[in-house]
Amino acid sequence: MKITVLDRPVMTHNLEGRYYLLRDYAIEIKKIIATGKITQKQKYRGHYSVTRSLVEGLKKIEVNFTYDPQNITEVGDVLVVLTNLDALRQAINLKKAGKITKIIAGPNITSLPTDIINLSLCSYIDLCILPGQWLLEWWYHVVPNFPVPIFVWFAGVNSEFWQPCDPQPKSILKRVLLYQKYVSDNFTNQFKKKAQFKGLETKVIKYGKYTLEEYKTMLNWSDIMVFLSPSETQGIALFECWSCNVPTLVWNPGICHWKGYMPWEGASSAPYLSELTGRFFREIEDFDLSLEKMKNKFSFFRPREWILNYGTDEIAAHNLLNLIDRL
Repeated sequence: MKITVLDRPVMTHNLEGRYYLLRDYAIEIKKIIATGKITQKQKYRGHYSVTRSLVEGLKKIEVNFTYDPQNITEVGDVLVVLTNLDALRQAINLKKAGKITKIIAGPNITSLPTDIINLSLCSYIDLCILPGQWLLEWWYHVVPNFPVPIFVWFAGVNSEFWQPCDPQPKSILKRVLLYQKYVSDNFTNQFKKKAQFKGLETKVIKYGKYTLEEYKTMLNWSDIMVFLSPSETQGIALFECWSCNVPTLVWNPGICHWKGYMPWEGASSAPYLSELTGRFFREIEDFDLSLEKMKNKFSFFRPREWILNYGTDEIAAHNLLNLIDRL
């Protein structure tokens, strides 16, 4: 078995391949016009953290695979299409032609199951993967008779990069990092003021406004992280936090809004939160008590232990291979 990981179509020499190549160039030109900058090409596309985790995990466990092949002859018999509906369409055509044997689609192809249903010949897909259980349940709620098997698979993190600078666990809660994602400054400042009122040092980090090195530095400064995001399908920023041995207090409204659909009340802001990694709170009024409880049991949290057992790149790669073997 040879696996190929795709996050865009393979650039063939036919008309289809030329179309995808020209479109990629057009996208890059638009970015340059919009920002006025020529940005360095990233090593991984799609959802960077997911693609990076799977590719690096497969390398570490020494699996026979290719990533982003430059020629259709380099494609293996099992195609894992992490993202990009065009790449999935191409995979379906390859399977229809008998050139590959299995297609695994996800976890970042689309948030909507109807996008998969609308693909012609979706019966050629062997497995859809989603990053969390609550999203899987929502897909089945939207399309109860979804025609493709769905399983949960989540990415890991590089536990060698994301590690505490001090190997000794912290025993006293003094510093709080607030992670702000898709919530307002005013909303975040309410929690910042509450933490400061308790005599805690605080810093705020905003989603999309930091480098990985900056985030790691702030994690190593902090004792806990207060995570403010309406919902997460996996929460990779949380995995990175836990890998640095920083527990989290997570705001969890438990509801998700998708345009055109009724609000889904089974959502989560931290699908993989556990007793080792932190605690939830739901209402603003619950924050003070929840923070106090974490402070009193601070030494009991062992988030890095959870990551090393369940959330590394290698474990994520093994988990995907196990799903493929079951097909």
